[in-house]
Amino acid sequence: MRPGAGRLVNAILRNMQRAPLPTPHIGDASEDLATRHSHPTWMVRRWLNQQGTDATRALLEHNNRRPAYGIRCNTLRGIPAALQARLTALGAEWKASAYLHDFLVMTRLGPIVRAGLLDEGECAVQDQGAGLVVRLLDPRPGERMVDLCAAPGGKATYAAALMKNRGVILAVDRHEKRLRRVADAARTQGIAIIETKAADLRHLQAMPAARVLLDVPCTGTGVLAKRADLRWRRTPEDLRRIIRVQAQLLDAAAQWVQPGGILVYSTCSLEEEENEAQVQAFLARNQAFEPEHAARFISGEVVIKAGYLRTTPPVHQADGTFAARMRRVSIVG
Repeated sequence: MRPGAGRLVNAILRNMQRAPLPTPHIGDASEDLATRHSHPTWMVRRWLNQQGTDATRALLEHNNRRPAYGIRCNTLRGIPAALQARLTALGAEWKASAYLHDFLVMTRLGPIVRAGLLDEGECAVQDQGAGLVVRLLDPRPGERMVDLCAAPGGKATYAAALMKNRGVILAVDRHEKRLRRVADAARTQGIAIIETKAADLRHLQAMPAARVLLDVPCTGTGVLAKRADLRWRRTPEDLRRIIRVQAQLLDAAAQWVQPGGILVYSTCSLEEEENEAQVQAFLARNQAFEPEHAARFISGEVVIKAGYLRTTPPVHQADGTFAARMRRVSIVG
C-alpha cells in the first residue's frame, strides 16, 4: 500500500459515516431496500412478505455490521468463570450470553487466537444458536447419540462436553475431508467419545440411538452477517432444491431414532419452507413422532409460540437458527 493510502481511505469512510449515501428511490420497495443494503432483490422481497418492513430493514442492517461471535467454554477443560477471568486479564472485550451459561459473545477473536486458547482446547468458536440446538437435544452422560450431517463438529463436541465425555457419539457426514475436522476438534478439546463415519445418510444402514441430531444443509440465510458472499450465491431454485433434500434427510434420520428417543431437526435458515413447514410435513407423514415444546429445555426468550427454537439475528445477536425437538413414540411402520 502506498504511504498515506490508509489515512485517505479512513478519511473517506469517516465522511461516509457523517454523510451516508442517499437512499435509492427506484419505485419498488424491495429493490430500494435491496440496493441500499446490498442484498438480492428476490431475498428482500421474501422477507418483506413474511416479516414486514421494520423487521426486514433491521435484518438487512444487521447483516452489514461487524458480526458477533459466540465463544463456548470447554467445560471438560475448565469452568466458565475461569475463562472469563483469563479473557479479562488479556484485555479482551466480552459479554456473557443471555441464554447459555457456558457461552460468551465477542466481536473480536484476535485475543483468544493470540493467547492460544483455541489451540489449547480451552474454548471453541460456536454461535449461541448452535449451542441452543444442542441444549434442545439435551444429551445425557452414558447415552448413545448420533450427529448426522455433523461436520465441522461444533455440535458434536458440545454434546460430548454436556455428556461429560461418557457415552458414544457417532458423527456422520458425507464429506470425508470435512469430517476430519470433527476428529481434530475432538482431539484438541480432550474428547474421547466421538466416532466418525463418512457416508451419505440417505444410503446408510441406520443404527438406532437415544438422541439423533440432524442439522441439515440449508440456504444459510440466517448467517449472512458472517457469510456476506452467500447472499449472492443463493437463488430461488437453490431453495426449492434444498427443501427436497431436507425432506429426504429427515425421513432417513427418523430411522435412526430408537423408540422413545429424540430427534432434533435444525437449520441456520430464516425461510419458513425449510423450518416450520418442513417439520409439519415430516410429522404428517411420520406419525410415529410427536413434537415436544422447546421451552422445557431452553430459554423461553428464543422459543416461538409453536414450540420451536428460533433465533433472529437483530433480536438475539446470534445466527438465525431454527430447531424442532420430536420424540419417537412408536415404531415406524
